[in-house]
Order: sequence, then C-alpha cells, then structure tokens
Amino acid sequence: LKTVWNVIEPLLRQYIDRSITNPNSNPIREFFEKGGKFISESTETDTEKDTIKSICIVQAANGCLIEGSGTSKKMAKYDACRKAIKLLMRYNVITD
Repeated sequence: LKTVWNVIEPLLRQYIDRSITNPNSNPIREFFEKGGKFISESTETDTEKDTIKSICIVQAANGCLIEGSGTSKKMAKYDACRKAIKLLMRYNVITD
C-alpha cells in the first residue's frame, strides 16, 4: 500500500492542495449561508414533448431575484443558486 501511495500521491498532489485551500461546496448550501432565501418553485409539463421542466426562484441577500430551471425541482434549485453565486461574485457582492 505504501508503494502504491508513493506512486499515486505525486500525481494527485496538486488536486489535493487545491481542494484544501479552495474546497468545493454545494451551491445551495453556500447560497443560503450567504443570506439567500427561497422564493418559489413550480413545475411545467409540456404534453407535446412529454417533458417536465421545473423552475425555482431564489432571492439573494441584496434583494436580487434569480431564476433557475432543470429537469427536477432539485436541479432547478441547484441551477438558481449556482447562477446567484456567480452573479454576486461578478459584482463583488460576495467573495470566495
């Protein structure tokens, strides 16, 4: 096992260091930790294409409304929170 680690560790070191200094976090959790809140969630059914589209609207701490969509409510919420974080970081409302 030690021999395997000695071979693998140098290959993965940069990824390990990056994840320690800048851990990936769930956008939903990060958004709500920054003061965001959930506004509404709905589902639309397209009978012609036989598809379902979920839409989620969230509100950032500064009052900005962001809409996300996906194939499920969970994916729509994830999309809305991810978009909100990107938008807030772009305008320096929040930092990493």
